Formats: sequence, structure tokens, C-alpha cells
Amino acid sequence: KRGDSSFESYIKELEYIRYRDGIKDDYLSRLHYFSEWIENNEKKGILKNVSNDVGDDKLLTQAISFMSNNPKLYPKLKSNEDLVRLKQIESQLNSREVFYIEKNQLTSKSMINKIEDGDIIAFVASDTTLDVTHTAIAVKKNNNIHLLHAPKPGTEVQITNKPLYEYIKNSKLVRGIMVARLIE
Repeated sequence: KRGDSSFESYIKELEYIRYRDGIKDDYLSRLHYFSEWIENNEKKGILKNVSNDVGDDKLLTQAISFMSNNPKLYPKLKSNEDLVRLKQIESQLNSREVFYIEKNQLTSKSMINKIEDGDIIAFVASDTTLDVTHTAIAVKKNNNIHLLHAPKPGTEVQITNKPLYEYIKNSKLVRGIMVARLIE
């Protein structure tokens, strides 16, 4: 976006989008929860959360706490001090209003038509301690939305054979989606 295609520039851009307010300080300055990643990068002017433009959005009522509830899964959470800070971050995240589109709404053709090629699709978790469980890029194919993603860790990136709704409709792990669009 800024015209510099060097590796050093790439690293700077990656840090800018990956860390809270673009500042890499420590492990907890990283945007671990995807709803915060969307919000923070919208604040930076990189993308726009278009979930409410696409569908009838619903308030996400998750009490985000997955990381602090499972510190053994995160080796960098070594000290109790880090865990206390993480709980404070999660508490701040839980005070925000975050909206999503319920998956049963994704049968509407007019709604699907509002999702554009390249939009970021975030799968909202059914787990009430987590906001997003998976992400993908929207791909228009056969007048529908398919997903460019790596379906499981260690697998190659692929485009789904099934359209978005068909892909997630039977998943007990997904309650809906958020949609973010890059700003050019």
C-alpha cells in the first residue's frame, strides 16, 4: 500500500497490523483475539468492519477469556503478572459491543451478494470464551461466496467446494460470521 515492496517494509507492515495500535512491545501487545484485530485495524484505517452493512447483525455476548482460562496452551504466558494483564485486556474486550451475522441469515442471496471478493470472513465461535475460531478470504465463484483458507493446521490453502453457508451450516463450532473489508 505504501509503495515499498522490500522484505523490511513487509515486516513493518506485518507488525503494524498484528500489534495493538501498531506497536510491538511484548507478547500481550499482539492482537490475539480476532474481533480486536478487526477493531484495531479499522481504527488504523486499514479495513472496515462491514458486518452490519452485509446483514442484520446481532450483539456478540461472548465473555472472552479463552487464553486466560488456558494459560498452559500459551508458553509465553509465563508469569502471573502476564496472566493478570491478560485478564485486564480480556475485560476491556468484553466491555465493547461487537456484532456478527448469524449463520442462518447466510441463506439470503441479497445478503451474500453484499460480500465482496477479498473480504475477510471471521467465523464467530460457539465457544462462549472465544470470539473467532477461524478466518478465510471470500472468493466469488458461481454466483456465490466460497472461502480461500487452510481448513486445518498443516494443510494447504484451498478454495472450498461448498459455498459459505453450506460450509458452516452443520458446524457446531460456528454460530455466525463477521465480515471485514480492506480499504484501498
